[in-house]
Amino acid sequence: MIKDPVQIQKIIDDAFASSKTISVLIPSRARLSALKECIDNIFNTARHPENVEVIIRIDEDDTDTVSRLSELPVEVKKIIGKKYGYGNLHVYFTEMLPTATGEFLFAIADDERLTNNWDDYIQKHRGQICIIWTDTETTFATHRAIPLVWEQFGPVYSVDVHYKILSLELGVYVRYNELVMIHNRFPTTKDQADTTDNLENYLWPNLKPLMYELTDALKPYVKPELFKSYEIYKGGSCYGNPINDYARGKIYWWPIDRSEEHTSEL
Repeated sequence: MIKDPVQIQKIIDDAFASSKTISVLIPSRARLSALKECIDNIFNTARHPENVEVIIRIDEDDTDTVSRLSELPVEVKKIIGKKYGYGNLHVYFTEMLPTATGEFLFAIADDERLTNNWDDYIQKHRGQICIIWTDTETTFATHRAIPLVWEQFGPVYSVDVHYKILSLELGVYVRYNELVMIHNRFPTTKDQADTTDNLENYLWPNLKPLMYELTDALKPYVKPELFKSYEIYKGGSCYGNPINDYARGKIYWWPIDRSEEHTSEL
């Protein structure tokens, strides 16, 4: 349930006073070596690792990983719980949300790697409600006030798609070409994989009422003029289809092979 204005303002004020800049959220299963490399990469490439915390979420039936958590740095926050599967990634991120102390929440996978000084591009937005995207828009860092007001990290597993909508609806989209995320895409084992049923429940058109409720509640508290206008991502791999919102008359982004005269409407 969306908070009332007094609660929203308190959530925002508390987020601005966060002790850390960034909480990196990593759901992981049956891939401890990759997870260790990911955590090392996060701290080794940050300019200010003291302002970064890492939170991982492990399934309780992933006994090999659970039994070897002592191999991870002691400062990493570790959450163990029920297996929900890939189709419920939003649940994993939501479970990590109360533990996070960073002003920004950076959602990544254990097979993704960051380049040097990645935290600079998030640090500069302290005190601003915005959503910051990596160069190829494969993932993002959201100001913590957004999921806290909504009381969940996202409504469905495709959290990246829905945060794209949020950032454009709120007018707080930021992307840095210098904020590079390298996705190694390590092979997925049968134990790690699962299927997502009832995909029609996850489509953007079916979730418009939820997205409108959140963005309309937050709009009075953000300052869109602080941020870059939306630019179409052209290059690498990106979603091939536009996301259309017929109710509000917008096309949020086009396939990357569209001509440059097409722009999204904010």
